Amino acid sequence: MLDGPDWVNVVAVTAEGSWLFVRQFRIGSRTFTLEVPGGMVDAGEAPFVSAQRELLEETGYRSSRWRELGWVHPNPAFQLNRCFTYLAEDCTRVADMCQDAGEDLELLTLSTEEVMQAARNGAITHSLVLVAIFFWQNRGDQRTKALGRF
Repeated sequence: MLDGPDWVNVVAVTAEGSWLFVRQFRIGSRTFTLEVPGGMVDAGEAPFVSAQRELLEETGYRSSRWRELGWVHPNPAFQLNRCFTYLAEDCTRVADMCQDAGEDLELLTLSTEEVMQAARNGAITHSLVLVAIFFWQNRGDQRTKALGRF
């Protein structure tokens, strides 16, 4: 079992309706990936605070309109952590990007149509980013709602 920190993902949307994405090299897949802003929850930090911090660090944007969309176990076969997804709306640029050591991020803005196309055509391969898009698409649903026999 791996007992690592929880993670956060942020579906960040500007007032104009553009999604904020980052493109970065991932050593595990040896590829550049297209991802929503996100990262680890620091020790003693609430996931929501981490989401706010990661959005600012990775994009230079802030939001005053937040909503938790849901959480998943990234890999319950051997990981104990969770990944929380938040929606940040009406994001505005307030600073320069402030990347962590070892990060080399490129900030991109995409339309909703471009995001959905990237998810459909395989341009987005990170499973937790696809989960974030799923949560965004179903943001009107309550995760706690009874679903048949489940």
